[in-house]
Amino acid sequence: MKRRSAPNNHLFSKILLLSISLLLISCDGSAAKKVNYENIYGIWEQVGYGDIFVINKDSADYYQHTRKTCIRKRSLSSANLNKVTHNINMATNSHPSVGFKAYFTRLNQLPVNCQTDRLITNATPTQQFEHLWHNFNDYYAFFSQRSVDWQQQYTTYRPLVNDAMSQEALFRILAKMLTPINDSHVFLSARDNDFSPEQPPNTIIALQQAFKQQSRVSEFWEFFDAQLKNIQQVQNTYLHDIKRDGGPHDDVALWGKINENIGYLQLNSMAEVSNEVDVHDTELQDLVAIEDIMSQVVNDLRGVKALVIDVRLNGGGYDTVSLAIANHFTRQRQLALSKYTDNWQGRTPNAEVYLNPAQQQLHVPIAILSSGMTVSAAEIFLMAMRSIPEVSVIGEPSSGSLSDILEKTLLNGMSVELSNEIYLDYAGHNYEAQGIPVDIETTAFDLEGFANGKDAALDAALRYLNTKIP
Repeated sequence: MKRRSAPNNHLFSKILLLSISLLLISCDGSAAKKVNYENIYGIWEQVGYGDIFVINKDSADYYQHTRKTCIRKRSLSSANLNKVTHNINMATNSHPSVGFKAYFTRLNQLPVNCQTDRLITNATPTQQFEHLWHNFNDYYAFFSQRSVDWQQQYTTYRPLVNDAMSQEALFRILAKMLTPINDSHVFLSARDNDFSPEQPPNTIIALQQAFKQQSRVSEFWEFFDAQLKNIQQVQNTYLHDIKRDGGPHDDVALWGKINENIGYLQLNSMAEVSNEVDVHDTELQDLVAIEDIMSQVVNDLRGVKALVIDVRLNGGGYDTVSLAIANHFTRQRQLALSKYTDNWQGRTPNAEVYLNPAQQQLHVPIAILSSGMTVSAAEIFLMAMRSIPEVSVIGEPSSGSLSDILEKTLLNGMSVELSNEIYLDYAGHNYEAQGIPVDIETTAFDLEGFANGKDAALDAALRYLNTKIP
């Protein structure tokens, strides 16, 4: 799971995912009552993530460590203690899960750098710099794929840091050091500032160029929003029997028919699907909501002979939502994808997830529209769907930002996010940094075409699907 707008601390994301697994296994909660928490008192580490938990009867301390540095991020409240202990028990006892299994190992003692006399408790700019650099050095997985010499970044920027500098000056240096990493899952934040080194996709670059060539609108994002509305209006001209659902504005999913033979489903997000507002159960609520939406979609489109699924503007969300959608199109249980970490602590086992046929199913040839704005959990959807033989991808390769977001604290109101997981598709291919490939390449957003009322990528999908309809 990835969404930045939800609480994105990796531990608590994993805890929430495992909690969902429990709810699906035992709706009456009886399994939770049988857990013997005393069996997991002690020190636990999620290897490959730098997260350590010291679990006692009434509390659990949470540490983030590298080979050289360590921060105690928080002490868990008693209200959260049961969640932590229960879910580590689930992860270490091979309970089935709706998502990726988390792996924990028991430690005899805290690492040396997490001992009281070595622990970073009131970080100076120098300590903050060191903790950030070592977190990337130890856990970031894609320096090679993104052509970044991380040791050279240390050599260049470490001399510029001193303990007399302000947090604002430190932020600027850290941002410069991160700039070569073109990864939308790298994010530096402070109390009054934030930064991502992600480079804009081709569609945004084209829109920026178009913006410069006009004078009617003074703000780029105003121009951007207008273009998106125009794109949506053009797409709607292809459809009839249109329905919308998901989120407070009913804009997560849109579906209808292009003709009697071909259906259309647009998915704009893998999060904020539900209208519920309980922030403690957002993923579970979104899973319930997407199942309801997909049941409607399958029922409404039953009888079509082919389907277009459009995720060109999908910025991601929860992997579990992506997999839940894909379950409506698979004919059998099959491997969807897997992931692992491989860093200074060694390689973790592959954590695999499988597609399982949903109760409501639609089995027809499918063309999925993709773009460079198809990001994160939307890319997980692409990977999962590509394991289904009837599926082809049309448009442009996706963003190439697949890993879950791993958040690390730098203290003084500053934190950083990074990518530490290596995702593999069903055939064992890794597409980080390059994006999920397409089967038929075409411009995802032909701005000139949209101005003339045509969607070139959608037209390409329709031409392809017409060859698959008997």
